[in-house]
Amino acid sequence: MSEKTYRRQFQKPLDFSKLNGEVIKAAIPQSHSMIAVMDCSFVAKSGKKTFGLDQFYNGTQGRVEKGLEVSLVAVVDVETETGYAVLAEQTLTQKEFPALTRMDYYLLHLETVRPQLPSKVRYLAVDGYYAKESFVTGASALDLHVMSKLRCDANLRHVYTGMQKSRGARRKYAGKVKLTDSTQLSWVRQVQPGIDL
Repeated sequence: MSEKTYRRQFQKPLDFSKLNGEVIKAAIPQSHSMIAVMDCSFVAKSGKKTFGLDQFYNGTQGRVEKGLEVSLVAVVDVETETGYAVLAEQTLTQKEFPALTRMDYYLLHLETVRPQLPSKVRYLAVDGYYAKESFVTGASALDLHVMSKLRCDANLRHVYTGMQKSRGARRKYAGKVKLTDSTQLSWVRQVQPGIDL
């Protein structure tokens, strides 16, 4: 085939998430446990004309820097400890979508990929940045349970179960959760020796 044929073929759109989803379904046996994972990677970039150039968090430096960001959703075969990328997408700037927050954009990316994930996938592992109410609620609406490290500013409170006042607003919470005080928590079971739930 000539160069012109290849050029014409590459001009046609291709749904990479659908292609990768089919490859994953063929590569991972249905008997294996699977989870979805999602994270972003920062690429340092200078210049003024680069598409998508904005301020993004650079985890290796621990600060916000000028550059590019790519968001990736993948499936992990738990049995073989192998990850398979479903869709990597460049994060767009706030100027291009002023109505969307970054968390809304990540949720939109996850929503695009969700139909391509194997039907067995029910859990999504993400880092602490995604542990925000809006993201967890959105992921739950997509039938995914979020597993994440809690943020250092997480506001955990005990639900109030005592008697309510006859007048005024109903009491919702019974104080903050202190993770160092295990007497306030209920023991469920031992997951492994030395690990209690």
